[in-house]
Amino acid sequence: MAAIAKRRSVTALLAIMAMLATLLAVLPAAAGATTDGCDPDHVRKGTHGIHVYPSGGDDTENIQCALDMAVAYGPGAKVILKEGNYYTDWIRVHGFDGRIRGAGMNETTISPLPGGLDCKAEVEAGNGLVWWAFLASNVMFKKLSFDIPLACSEPYFEDIDDEGFGFRAQDFNYMVVSATRAPGATDGCEAMVEGSLRVKEVKATAPFPDFSAMVFHPMGAFGAFFAGGTALNECDAVDRMVGKAWVKYSHIEGFGSPLEAASWYDSQIVFKHNVVPQTDAGVIGSNLQGSALRVLYNEMTTEGFSTVVADECSGTPFGLDCAEDTMKVRIRDNHITAAGSLTGVFAVDGFVERVMDLRITENNINQLGSLTGVLIVNTDDARVRGNIHTGEAVHG
Repeated sequence: MAAIAKRRSVTALLAIMAMLATLLAVLPAAAGATTDGCDPDHVRKGTHGIHVYPSGGDDTENIQCALDMAVAYGPGAKVILKEGNYYTDWIRVHGFDGRIRGAGMNETTISPLPGGLDCKAEVEAGNGLVWWAFLASNVMFKKLSFDIPLACSEPYFEDIDDEGFGFRAQDFNYMVVSATRAPGATDGCEAMVEGSLRVKEVKATAPFPDFSAMVFHPMGAFGAFFAGGTALNECDAVDRMVGKAWVKYSHIEGFGSPLEAASWYDSQIVFKHNVVPQTDAGVIGSNLQGSALRVLYNEMTTEGFSTVVADECSGTPFGLDCAEDTMKVRIRDNHITAAGSLTGVFAVDGFVERVMDLRITENNINQLGSLTGVLIVNTDDARVRGNIHTGEAVHG
């Protein structure tokens, strides 16, 4: 009996050792078990991704290091930002292919460094004023917040009129840009580059500026998400992107556009199930030849420009070569409030004769002192039906 009991004890011990080995294999790496020179107190590798913890101060190096590690990892990389507040300077990433996830829309918040960013130096270096720039990338943001004050530490454009009403750009143009061509990404930049921007369950907020102060940019403080295909530096402005850009189940509010997609070809642009309580410009789809723009099931209010703006190609006045490919636009089942802005929906088929397949259906449009509820210019294939218009507009 003693021998049997001894064998059982050994068997139980071996089973416990096996369980411990399995558990250790799946636990996140301990502090100090990280690579690439990241701070082991705030950047740690785990089996489910690269974990970043807030430092209470400047988190730029930690987040940049984690993103660089993710680029080295390749497709499917995950960067997980734990609960807390993060403060960063400019973030620049090339070739990212994965996800950046927070602990929740109200649990993980990212803000510019206190005191603002050095926008003047970025301009002098020839860089675009984009806070988090992902070049030639496929990036998804999920379950986090971006807090975006007008965040340049000093004006970078000093053209102030005699009356003292400003044109200083005391802000940056866009919050996040994805899939923009990087210099040298292709041989001579002739070919198009594929990329994507996906945003889900994200909160982005930028306060409206004080228009009595000389600190606002006439183009808007931010494009919450700019899915840009326009080339940078060595490449020509006519270079475009191919891919996907979509924003879903998010809350976006502030001075600028909640999504601007520009210069994409044969791509899918989707803005769906979002809440936009107040912006001065709405969803913008520009130079989307051969692409599809879908704006569906959103609640949106704009106070400056149109709630949805779409054009197939801006055409020769801007030096762009327009293709013959049809752009599809579907604007459906939205609650749109044009609170004194130009229009609820503004669709223009460029400044040259092109084809836009336009459908504006089943929307509730509160015109509320705007020019008109729907304005369509130079578009032959358009169907507008089933919309409910309320509130007075200049043109009914």
